[in-house]
Amino acid sequence: MNTPIMQLRQKRREILLIIATAVLLTLGISLITTYLSIMLNNDHLLYLGIALLLIGAIILTVLFLGSSNHIIRLKGAILYNEKDKKIKPVKIIGYRFNDDFCRYLHAFLHENEAYWIPFSKKGRDIAHTNRFDPDDLNHYTIINSTIEYTLLHKLKLHLNSYFVKNEIDSSNIVTLTRNQLDATVLKNRVIDQITKDMIERPAFSRDPDPDTIGRVVSAYGKDGAIFDSLDIELPPNSKITRNSEGYLVITNPIFELTIMPKYAGFGTFLPFELIKPEEGDSLSPFTFQLKLHIRISSRAFLTNESMEIYSWLDSLVDMLQNYISTDRLQERLDVNLAELINSTTNMKPIQFKESFDSIGIVKADNLTSDEQDIEENQQEDSI
Repeated sequence: MNTPIMQLRQKRREILLIIATAVLLTLGISLITTYLSIMLNNDHLLYLGIALLLIGAIILTVLFLGSSNHIIRLKGAILYNEKDKKIKPVKIIGYRFNDDFCRYLHAFLHENEAYWIPFSKKGRDIAHTNRFDPDDLNHYTIINSTIEYTLLHKLKLHLNSYFVKNEIDSSNIVTLTRNQLDATVLKNRVIDQITKDMIERPAFSRDPDPDTIGRVVSAYGKDGAIFDSLDIELPPNSKITRNSEGYLVITNPIFELTIMPKYAGFGTFLPFELIKPEEGDSLSPFTFQLKLHIRISSRAFLTNESMEIYSWLDSLVDMLQNYISTDRLQERLDVNLAELINSTTNMKPIQFKESFDSIGIVKADNLTSDEQDIEENQQEDSI
């Protein structure tokens, strides 16, 4: 796949080749023009040569040194049962996104039951909009907010894994904590609640004293409550904000990534062989669209800075396609094999642990890169 940073590297090589060729042609033309000017004693040829060079330089700048845009659209799905104020995922074989999404949605709604009221507000009149306003609480904004948090958490794990595996010097990495995020990011109530300090949350009231265990980066509390520090590692001079339409934007000197989830309550189709329902489970998934808008800055074509620290963008795009795209899911999985799995195995329902005492806490000083990989790959289906 020809991904944004890969294309950038190719263009930089092309630019160097074009410049070298242009220099040789310019020298040749200059010599010919000089000779003709001497022979004909006419300065107009010199002026014409300069004009042609300027026109060529302008064309080169417009074609190669301007910013470039990439649009990636992915179609995802969510499938869950809502009963007794609990969100239970319906298993989709090989599709971990749905499991993660349902876990975060349940954690958000169950920790503060007041949110069940706006979650029940549905209707086409509030579903269709080209903006994302997290302040306008209803069923659709809560779903979109949960999708947005799920993507941020996945981004966090992906970046940590990328920087460790590629041995990127820590001096070239900045870590954005909750307190360093732009205030508009925390308008997403799912992000705000899950990343809020445990000491402020009743679900973690029996949590051991942080002073005795060190800094906690993630924890699970009573009835499925989740704490996530959401420390996001990025290249220097990076920031996360929202644009005028309310969508998250990650910016740095080389590129700008806008993340635009869109859920409007429409159904979609997945082969029944990919769904492992329990008795009474829904077999009708809903669809959502994820649009990634990537703008490569013109500075990227001129800088001498290594692209390695930014190349996580390519692997992120590929990872999100495997994580979210239901089209990619059907390409990866053999429907006949999925049908065989459905006929020979039974899925046990997800049980949320009732006591925080029995749940381990992940501390910052104990979290290795291998454990990050384990967290990122846990619950993967073996097919």
